[in-house]
Amino acid sequence: MTLAGLRRRGVTSTTINDFVRGIGITRSDGSIIRLERLEYHVREELNKTASRAMVVLHPLKIVITNLEPSSIIDLDAKKWPDAPVDDASSYYKL
Repeated sequence: MTLAGLRRRGVTSTTINDFVRGIGITRSDGSIIRLERLEYHVREELNKTASRAMVVLHPLKIVITNLEPSSIIDLDAKKWPDAPVDDASSYYKL
């Protein structure tokens, strides 16, 4: 696996940098780094950048009786499951 090969497969430079920082520096040539470690960093980067969408194929119609027709409720939804609470970019409005 080369850097050019990783880039050709769509691995971002941020992911590669995080991976290299994560494995650290060693003086031994015999150290083995598992592929799962690179995949972990790829997943972490995708969690932050990939857009997600959900759909309800057969929604149920509901009637809310104690809500005024003119009232509007804004909800914040996380873009990904482990979104940081203090980061405004990790939420979107519903």
